[in-house]
Amino acid sequence: MSESLTFSIQKMEYEGLDREIKRTMRRSARDAVQLGYMLRQMAEKKIWAAAFDSFDEYLSRELCMDYTMASRFMNINRKYSVSGESMEIAEEYEEYSQGLLIEMLNMPPELEAGVTPDMTVKQVREIKKQAKAERKASVQPQTEEKETVIDGEYREIEEEEIFATSQPEKDRMHDENWFVRQYIKMMPGEASSLFEICRKEQNNSDRAKSVQKFIAPYGLHANSSSEYDFTFHGFVAGMDFRIGDEKIHLKYGRFVVELMKLMDEKSLPEEKLSAYGLPKTVYPEGSLITTAGRGHKYNCFSCAQDCVIRQKDRYCDEAPMGNPFPCTTMHVLENIRSELEGTCQFINLDMAEHILGKDPEPCCKNCDNESCGYRCRRSINKMNTEAADSDLMPKDGLAVTKYILKQENKTLDDMLKFNDLPEMTVLKQKTIVAALAAMVCDLEAAESAPEPEPQPGLPILKNNDQRKQWLGDYKTWGLWYRDENIDVNYYKYDFEDGSRLVVAEYPQRQCYWKKNKIEDEHFYHLLQAGKEGYKFNYNEKYRNSTDSETYLVDFLKNLRKKK
Repeated sequence: MSESLTFSIQKMEYEGLDREIKRTMRRSARDAVQLGYMLRQMAEKKIWAAAFDSFDEYLSRELCMDYTMASRFMNINRKYSVSGESMEIAEEYEEYSQGLLIEMLNMPPELEAGVTPDMTVKQVREIKKQAKAERKASVQPQTEEKETVIDGEYREIEEEEIFATSQPEKDRMHDENWFVRQYIKMMPGEASSLFEICRKEQNNSDRAKSVQKFIAPYGLHANSSSEYDFTFHGFVAGMDFRIGDEKIHLKYGRFVVELMKLMDEKSLPEEKLSAYGLPKTVYPEGSLITTAGRGHKYNCFSCAQDCVIRQKDRYCDEAPMGNPFPCTTMHVLENIRSELEGTCQFINLDMAEHILGKDPEPCCKNCDNESCGYRCRRSINKMNTEAADSDLMPKDGLAVTKYILKQENKTLDDMLKFNDLPEMTVLKQKTIVAALAAMVCDLEAAESAPEPEPQPGLPILKNNDQRKQWLGDYKTWGLWYRDENIDVNYYKYDFEDGSRLVVAEYPQRQCYWKKNKIEDEHFYHLLQAGKEGYKFNYNEKYRNSTDSETYLVDFLKNLRKKK
């Protein structure tokens, strides 16, 4: 296969590479090497993340293949391709079948040399079986040799095999204990949870299974940087660690054995936890997140708990984010605890202000104990200022709003003098000032608005002609309001029984059956109080319906009778 095709595979996106993998899933040795190469590209570059949450999910849902089978093909590519990093099968293996390559994966070189392309899989297994029997016979009876478990050797494993290490010690400078120590050192947040699992479970087999379920429940979990890679697979596949240039493959059982050793060492101090029972938050090297806290859940700058692993001062509630300063009361908690016992918000957080989804927020400015000797200076100044302001503040609504607007405007002017304040902080203050200014305008307009004229009294209407004339003279009631959008004038009359008559006037309208005549139109809407309904009475509200002149005349007649 040409170098251009290899380059093309390396540049493929998810859909193209997935399609090529499925096309290549055949039975020849050459295709197995090519398939392994593409699976390695999909896994190592995490191309699967375009459509799935994990590599295992991609294998099972798209290829109907488990991780062990995929691992076989990837190991075939590593062992039988040219240079171990290409799509081209090495010349000496071109005549072998795919089944033979799989059987040869875990064979030592001296046995592999005896395998020829014309052999069957059954013959190769027989060679392996005889070699294993010879090894057992050559060792002492009390020594039991364990077969090396190669990553990708998929079969039902025995209990003792879950504690095996797949990489020979001669290929490593450091042992398993060193690798696990490095993991604990670099991943203290995850390590604390793993230690807790080891304490709870009764034996190493249960510990291994619980650790796998915790750290890689979906078959793949990884932490990596330029210095290290920690990759956890499914329970059978185990884990791959890289520290610098050194690599190791561990089973979960061996991993928990080394964790238990570290727990038993006296030199390993018990990790200190926060007031919430969580460890200190530790971010990977190079992380852009640096917020001090614990358990990736609580932040020190907003927490008022008395904590043994506090990394940063709690901010004062009055401190702007552009220039934060600490809460001084947090530094005298021991004195408060001994003298005030449970009467202080800082000691008894149940007394503090609580907002859903946030930490309790104790603050001296919210405390009623004005004689407390531990009140912070800022709360005392605020209390004195508010007392002075209450004496100077005007009493009527418009004057109070103008006074508050003046104070907020001064705050905005102070903010604008500093160029380093957050943009959102300044925008929030501008919004407050603008809202107060609009409120002042509304209040001034309301005060300057003329008093509405009283409606004329209802005259004594002795007959229907007088009633009709009164209805026609609706303009004498006074204009109620006008809708400029649709050019409609509204007039109303409120009766003593609580009923209201609304007249909607449509000036200078042309009717569709009157070609050259334009005239005013008006419609009556009676909102009758105590109107008779079906087995009940009710107070009528405005509806899109009109009342006839005859009905209104009868209403006025009955209204006089009620009087």
